[in-house]
Amino acid sequence: MKRICIFGNSHVSAISQGVEALKAKGLLEKVDITMFASSSDSIRNCEVKNGVVSTPDKSVQRSFERSSGGLSEIKIEDYDEFFIHMGVPLSSLHQLWIGEPESPYFDLPQHSEGLISEIVNDMMTKRWHMKLAHEISMKRPTTFVGAPYKSEADPRSKAILEKIKGSDTDIAQRIIHTRQMIDQCLQSVNGGQLTFKYPPSNLLEKYRLFTKHEYCRGSRRALSSNTEHQEDDFSHMNAAYGEALVRNFMVRESATVNV
Repeated sequence: MKRICIFGNSHVSAISQGVEALKAKGLLEKVDITMFASSSDSIRNCEVKNGVVSTPDKSVQRSFERSSGGLSEIKIEDYDEFFIHMGVPLSSLHQLWIGEPESPYFDLPQHSEGLISEIVNDMMTKRWHMKLAHEISMKRPTTFVGAPYKSEADPRSKAILEKIKGSDTDIAQRIIHTRQMIDQCLQSVNGGQLTFKYPPSNLLEKYRLFTKHEYCRGSRRALSSNTEHQEDDFSHMNAAYGEALVRNFMVRESATVNV
C-alpha cells in the first residue's frame, strides 16, 4: 500500500473533505493518506532535522495531532510520497499584475525571460515553504501543489478578467507567453525528487488564472470549528475541489489509486 503524506496549511481542509468523500465511495483502497495541517504563519517555524519535520510550537503540534490522527511531527521515512499544499503556486500569474483595478496602469506587463527566471529563482530559494518542500524532497518524492488559485469571484480576479476581455488578444497572448516562460524555468529545477503540478484545468476559468467560484462556495474550516468560511473568502476551496484535486494528483502510476 502506498503511504501518502499531505502537508500544508488551512487549504488542506478541502483535501481532507475530498479524501473522505473518495473513501466513502471505496476509491482509495490502495493508498494510506495522512494529513498534517496548521496555519501558514505557524508552519513557518517548522524545520527538518534528522529526517523529521517538527516544531517547538505547541499549538502547531496540536494542529498536527488533530489533522493527522494523533501525530505531532512528520517522520519523513514513514511515507513513500509527499504532496505540499501551501504557499503561492509558482504557476500562478496573479502576483505578476501591476497596479490596482481602478488605475489606468493596471496590467500584466510583458516580462523578459531573465526577469521571470529571477522571480522563479527567488521563490525557489527564499520562500520558506519552498525551502521546506526542497528539504523533504531530499528524502522522498515530493510534489509541490501550492495553495489554490483565488476564486474568479474575488474583486481583483474579476477586474483582471474584465481587463483581459476588453483588450482584444494582447493580454491573453502575454498570459500564454508568460506561462510558457515559467514552465521552462520550472522544468530546469524539476529534476530530482521535487516536482510541481498545476491545478486541474477543469477547476479553473478559461484563462487558467483563477478557480471557478463553484469550487470555492461553501468552503469549511475543518481544522477548527468545521463551520463555513465567510462569503467574502475567495481563497479557500470546498469538498468538491478537494475531491477533484485528489483524483488528479494521485491518479498516477506512482500512487496507484484505485479510481
